[in-house]
Amino acid sequence: MLPAHPPQLTLPFLTTTDHLLPGRDWQLSGNGIVFTEMIRAATRAEGMWLVMQDSHGDIANQPGDLVTHAVIRQVDWLSGPQIQVELRLALWGVICPSPQHAGAPSLSAALRPLWREDSPVPATHLLLQKYVQWLQEYGSPHAEIPPTPRDVNASWLCRRWLELLPLPVATKQRLLRPPSPTTCLRYLEKIVQQGDLCSNLLR
Repeated sequence: MLPAHPPQLTLPFLTTTDHLLPGRDWQLSGNGIVFTEMIRAATRAEGMWLVMQDSHGDIANQPGDLVTHAVIRQVDWLSGPQIQVELRLALWGVICPSPQHAGAPSLSAALRPLWREDSPVPATHLLLQKYVQWLQEYGSPHAEIPPTPRDVNASWLCRRWLELLPLPVATKQRLLRPPSPTTCLRYLEKIVQQGDLCSNLLR
């Protein structure tokens, strides 16, 4: 539970089309001077912010937009042709108004609590069944495997579907802003119930 006035963190950030949301681990790869300096800065700081960008170039980098707080767990600088970074995606942040100029190497965001994990989802729920089906047919090595059915909740399930579906950044931001996953769950159910549309989006 965060305090009434959650801390504001100014951290390095990465703009990515992988819309990674809290509650999972992730491996990030890259090289070059810019990437190296960003990882070094994030290692010295309290992590980094992950900023959403969609395929049309729209970026959720304005005050009020949500970003994901990533903690660096381990960095492998030398084993391969690219730097390998193990991340723990822990929390959300809300971008704060800032006098920083465009292109600045960091941004400020206030930590925001995750949706409460108190809405269990039955194993027969459409979204859970379709997610497991997608993992079996198309899942990548980095896909998040669901916990045992009794541990799956609406918050976890919504975050995983929002990572998968190539919805516009603005739509994802609207779905993430409410204080509970209820609205998001209803929206995602409507998409998945359309069947063919969902399959085309995921492929």
